[in-house]
Amino acid sequence: MGKSTFARLLHEQSRRATGPFVAINCATIPETLMESELFGVERGAFTGADAARAGRFELAEGGTLFLDEVATLPLVAQSKLLRVLETGQFERLGSGVARQANVRIVAATNEDLWEAVRAGHFREDLFFRLYVFPIEIPPLRQRKEDLPVLIEHFMQRFANAYGRDVYGLTPEAMAMLLGYSWPGNIRELSNVVERAVILAEDGRSLDAVHVVLMKELKRAPAKPAQEGAFTAPQADSAKPLPSRSIDEIVAEWIKDRGLTLDEMENTMVDAAIAQADGNMSRAAALLGISRGQLLYRRKRGGTGTEAS
Repeated sequence: MGKSTFARLLHEQSRRATGPFVAINCATIPETLMESELFGVERGAFTGADAARAGRFELAEGGTLFLDEVATLPLVAQSKLLRVLETGQFERLGSGVARQANVRIVAATNEDLWEAVRAGHFREDLFFRLYVFPIEIPPLRQRKEDLPVLIEHFMQRFANAYGRDVYGLTPEAMAMLLGYSWPGNIRELSNVVERAVILAEDGRSLDAVHVVLMKELKRAPAKPAQEGAFTAPQADSAKPLPSRSIDEIVAEWIKDRGLTLDEMENTMVDAAIAQADGNMSRAAALLGISRGQLLYRRKRGGTGTEAS
């Protein structure tokens, strides 16, 4: 999402802005179809080619051709792409007629292209032909200052898409988003905001209870170490959990205090937080719920909203 948006912005700010912007994700095209997708095909070139068809180079004539995930191009297609870049000409599959290409190429990849060259997966001559003016787009975790603007953009998009009346974020929700590492980059941010907009109530801001991060979707192990005990994912903290299970703690509290159903739920929440030493993510994992759901239950039970 970030690469294609950036490539389109380059096109729109260039002297080719009045021409077409054509994008192709090289990773999604089968190797056997890559040549025809890029350069087009003549009728009868192969079985099933019932009509002539223009390729992406022809469609992008006078404009910009964006090659996303260019590192996944098969070597045969790399060779033919290099020829086009060097001569400015290409041929449709099944044709011996050379066509002139007036196209500006923008290529992008998430891989280290030079490492692909060293591994023999990418042609060195094509690498240097493409590596004319490199632009590095840092991952979202390295540009947290962009988060507020991006969040507002996605909120408006999904509020309109789902017909929701939501606005802004609470400080706690914003703190969660700013403190997250975003391993899934902007796509993950888009999904998180979309889910939050769906969960939120009309006329209110997005709260922490609506924010479900990918790390919170991970379930605790299906088979705990001992029967009746819950085990939090060890990646959350190197500190081991107490050996007593939540069942044992809750049973003791019920026996001593005599609790209603609502009080019992609050007790389980308190017990999980105590067992996790105040770590909300670990406590949520102990209960088999998300961190946002845990915060919601704390707020509903009147036990406060401070979280670690």
